[in-house]
Amino acid sequence: QFVEIVAASKDTALVYVVVTTAGGLALIVYDGGKITPVWLPELTEETLEHTLTNMEPPDTGYLRAYYDWLTHSKEDTYRQQWFNSLAATTQWLWTTIMAMLIQALPKQAQVTLIPVGLLGLLPLHAAWTEDNNTPTGKRYALDCLTISYAPNARSLTEARKVAHRVTADHLLAVDEPKPVKASPLPSSEYEVQTIGAHFAQPHIVRHETATRQALLNALPDCNVLHCSCHGIANLNQPLKSALIMAQDEPLTVKDFLALRLNGVRLATLSACETGMPGIELPDEVVNLPAGLLQAGVAGVVASLWSVSEMSTALLMTKFYQEVTTLWQQQGTQASIAPALQAAQCWLRDATKPELQTWVNQLALTPVQHLQFMVFFHTMPERPFSAPFYWAAFCAIGQ
Repeated sequence: QFVEIVAASKDTALVYVVVTTAGGLALIVYDGGKITPVWLPELTEETLEHTLTNMEPPDTGYLRAYYDWLTHSKEDTYRQQWFNSLAATTQWLWTTIMAMLIQALPKQAQVTLIPVGLLGLLPLHAAWTEDNNTPTGKRYALDCLTISYAPNARSLTEARKVAHRVTADHLLAVDEPKPVKASPLPSSEYEVQTIGAHFAQPHIVRHETATRQALLNALPDCNVLHCSCHGIANLNQPLKSALIMAQDEPLTVKDFLALRLNGVRLATLSACETGMPGIELPDEVVNLPAGLLQAGVAGVVASLWSVSEMSTALLMTKFYQEVTTLWQQQGTQASIAPALQAAQCWLRDATKPELQTWVNQLALTPVQHLQFMVFFHTMPERPFSAPFYWAAFCAIGQ
């Protein structure tokens, strides 16, 4: 009911974005019940479908370019095609949606986007326009707004209730389940080790011990969950989208929907494709974040594509620095979105010397230091400026 929507708009503007055959519409709902409609005439079902699935090179559609790259991941041609498609799609998101929303909203407003249907596949926070006054030559939507996402208003209200009543001191972390039929995650140990240092009670399950059942058994006793592992999205059967545990056991959306947790403040799915919704009934928003919110998690960080292992480890380390500091200052009811925004902007804009200096301050083993030095040696000057490296992750819920 509308009264529930108004209640959910406290402390954040809710922005519903829908697409029709005649054009798109954003409805901005403010605290107090004021509604501002923003018409998006270029956002039609036809233009969205073309953007997602166009088969014609060189402007191959977003999903087509993505799956071509996954199929030929070792071929530079397909990698560059995916990078080009991601850049073109996010520029299109600026001109068709986000430029008008930014104009209609207060500067630096905190907003919760509720994209309807197939729009949920796209990183609206990474929409961009050219701007020579920025380090990358581009101004992104997350430079103008603090953006989080939600499946609907009711899930956001329930997430806030959880955030207000739970602490964030008992970490359950998954460190690279093994064996799995997937590539190694050499930065996982560093990622989990560094994140664990922020918590008084870290419980880490590693490698062969990180089974599906071990995680399900430990979940009720934690209030922060961090999964550094592989993930897979099943767009046609989204209940089967999963995190991959040891012995290649899937921990699925269906598994999370069956849980009733005491309250988890944050679940970070540091893996591939963990935020992608199903495409058969996209309006239902069936994916891992929605399953976790329903199970009793207040905030989720999840990804919209297969992510880079090294950049993800750096992003997650910075995110936990930001979010734990934020909670110390404002309490654990504070939204996770500003912390993720700060981490993403930092990774995007950081130069190689800045990254080297930052890594040198971390408590790493000699082997980990050596791995980073070798990696830094081959880096360009601003190594992670492309959206591929930082924009995959979204803040969902509170």
